[in-house]
Amino acid sequence: MSKSIFSKIANLSLIINCFNKLIAVVLMLFMVSITDAQNFNRKIWNIPNIPGFITLKADLHMHTVFSDGTVWPSFRVEEAWSEGFDVIAITDHLGHHYKNNVDDDNFNRNYEIAKPIADKLGLILIKGTEITKRMPYGHFNALFLTDLHKVDKEDYFDALKAAAEQDAFITWNHPGWKQENDIPIWDSIHENIYKSGLMNGIEIVNKNYYYPLAFSWANAKNITLMSGSDIHDPATAEFDYLSGEHRPMTLIFSKDTSLVEIKNALLQKRTILYYNDILFGNNELLTSLFNASINIQNAEFTIDADSKDNYYNYIRIENKSCFDFDLELAEKDNILIVTDKILLKANTISIINLKPAPRDIKGEKEYVLKYKVKNLLKAPDDNIIVDFPIKITFI
Repeated sequence: MSKSIFSKIANLSLIINCFNKLIAVVLMLFMVSITDAQNFNRKIWNIPNIPGFITLKADLHMHTVFSDGTVWPSFRVEEAWSEGFDVIAITDHLGHHYKNNVDDDNFNRNYEIAKPIADKLGLILIKGTEITKRMPYGHFNALFLTDLHKVDKEDYFDALKAAAEQDAFITWNHPGWKQENDIPIWDSIHENIYKSGLMNGIEIVNKNYYYPLAFSWANAKNITLMSGSDIHDPATAEFDYLSGEHRPMTLIFSKDTSLVEIKNALLQKRTILYYNDILFGNNELLTSLFNASINIQNAEFTIDADSKDNYYNYIRIENKSCFDFDLELAEKDNILIVTDKILLKANTISIINLKPAPRDIKGEKEYVLKYKVKNLLKAPDDNIIVDFPIKITFI
């Protein structure tokens, strides 16, 4: 056989091989699309409403290819919906110099792409941006905007004022960013922003960072507690879900699902943050959420305190939420002997052991068992105290 024939055979073999690979790729993509469609499910979080309000699960700090992120806006929406969120904001960095991935001069384009998908999935999408300035100014999210172009100002203060003119809710993001040991610094610039009414919220949790000092500032200055995932890549690349890690979640307690009421809830500081299996918030909201999550199945007992056969009685407590509650007895009683430490596991029924100390006591008595909830923080290193009222009839 001639050399040309060998060449033709080799070329034909290469073409066939490439064709087979192409078919394999097409089939693989086809199977992946079917698999994705079949597995496009939504996670359910058992988080109760509290009296007067519904509980909305939010992530209000995310990025796409329209700034320095790596995913398309529609992906952000579908991802958040599948993770069980109710409210999101895509907050791409504002400014032409941040548009590294997309040649598009329309700063509103990310929202325009994401909104139809969000509407189809029933996900609430807030229009926002991240006003990005060099330190010590830092980064600020402006939410509930109407036109991002009007906020694109060179001066940081002009940008914040332009956002405020659109009646935006403005949050100081990751206040410890680029600071030594990630410890936030409240500069005179931030004091000016705060006193000018241009700082409505502050992130005390950002991605995998928790800022206790910012938590103290928020309480002292009456600023809304905020958290954000600040994700740029797919969430599964930034959080280890298989090991139980979750991205930060801001619980918003709103009268309804309208943007007006969601913004009112933020302005009125009705938020609790969920991060690293800890809940951060004010005492009233944390207590309301705990009480809405817990059901004491039996709170009344008849006990013969003098009986030699008086074994422990069991208080059965149902935790209807998806949160674990880590309890430690806050006040000991000289009559009742009760479990001093207990973990109320999510979606389970737990038991508190109760036994009266032997003594001459008769009649009906009411008691309030007080427990510190170690993973519910109303301030840094300050837990809420919850009450379990019980009634005992001694015979």
